Amino acid sequence: MVKVALYVRVSRRDLNPKNQLIQLKKYCEDREWTYDVFEEVESTRKTRPIKQKVLNLLRKGKYGGVVIWKLDRWARSLQELIMDIDEITNKGKEFIVTTSPIDTTNASGRLFMQILGAFAEFEREIISERTKSGLERAKGKGIKLGRPAKDPIIYTHYCRYPGCRVKVERLRSVCDKHLKNLNRLKKRGYVKSKDWTI
Repeated sequence: MVKVALYVRVSRRDLNPKNQLIQLKKYCEDREWTYDVFEEVESTRKTRPIKQKVLNLLRKGKYGGVVIWKLDRWARSLQELIMDIDEITNKGKEFIVTTSPIDTTNASGRLFMQILGAFAEFEREIISERTKSGLERAKGKGIKLGRPAKDPIIYTHYCRYPGCRVKVERLRSVCDKHLKNLNRLKKRGYVKSKDWTI
């Protein structure tokens, strides 16, 4: 006798998973399958611990498959869905959606999965092309790409020539106005080279 995991998920605590459970239980009872129920409540896109628990149990061979009500109850993106179903079916387990023609126990369900996989690959290629196109357009506009650098501590440097308050780029440097005077003073020996940066 086949034993499966029934996975139900609701987004908020005030929603009721009973409608999902009624259909899932009936599906299993019609086939004389035994089952355990796993209910996910208040999940987010990144944290679905009950789903991960079901996946881990499938990996360990505790169940012969997973039965869900609708695709959006299991995955929130086509890519995630394809990756999960590939992993489950590659381990010889079944993935069944009671409201869709996805049933990896029959040929039509496997065909539908291959079509979904083709769409997922197409979606990845389109996203990649759009990303590359956007980067090229940004480069053409002179926009600096990549992660922004951390803000450096900006110091204001002033000309080292006595009495001058003109801003300069480097520490211990002088402005263009006093550069000639400084060179003249250096030649005469009034200023040591190590004290100034030109």
